[in-house]
Amino acid sequence: MARPIGREQPSGVSCEATARGLWWDAQAPLELLEAKTGNNKPLESQKRGYRLGSGGLASTTVQTHPDDRVQLVLEQIREAESVQAIDRLRLLRDNPIAGHRQVFILSSVPLDITVDKLWSWKKLQRALELWREADGVLPLDAPMLFKRCPSVGSAASARRVASEIKLLTSLIYYLIRDMSDSLVNYRKVGQKKQYTALIDASLDDQCLICTLTELAGQAVELIED
Repeated sequence: MARPIGREQPSGVSCEATARGLWWDAQAPLELLEAKTGNNKPLESQKRGYRLGSGGLASTTVQTHPDDRVQLVLEQIREAESVQAIDRLRLLRDNPIAGHRQVFILSSVPLDITVDKLWSWKKLQRALELWREADGVLPLDAPMLFKRCPSVGSAASARRVASEIKLLTSLIYYLIRDMSDSLVNYRKVGQKKQYTALIDASLDDQCLICTLTELAGQAVELIED
């Protein structure tokens, strides 16, 4: 079962008000943000890294507070609540029906969690736009993708987009609810090189082959798994 987990981020003014109540008698005064128009106190920006399962490096910009105590208040509400919600999913035990469990965190804020994959929301939305443009047959070979979806702009852009879609396919499966989609492998008749396409599995093989043949410029055949 999919369960959305939102991100809560209080304002700088709210964080400082809570910190004043906790450290009202501290010897060291709180380092407060500078007030802007309308008593607004925008948080500062700082680079924070993700903990990746692959051991690779990735980071993003996160809003933070310069005072460590106020920052604790901010993280208790923003990061800690998301981590607690994920812990409550009991991920150490596989679901007897669904099997291996997956969690999708729809936030760019790094959490105290090991991340298996990082996806860009903008790239995901672009992939879904191309899926709709492709009308059920989205080739992941750059020349054929450009031919099928002229909106990619150029052959060079098609190569980059095709690579991005390959990384996004597992997430696309969860977001396309109104059809059955799958990956299919095919090749040009008489050749060994294989190609892959993301397709609507409800298409019959003959219709699929006709579409792929038109894109490839010559007869193709499907490769059975």
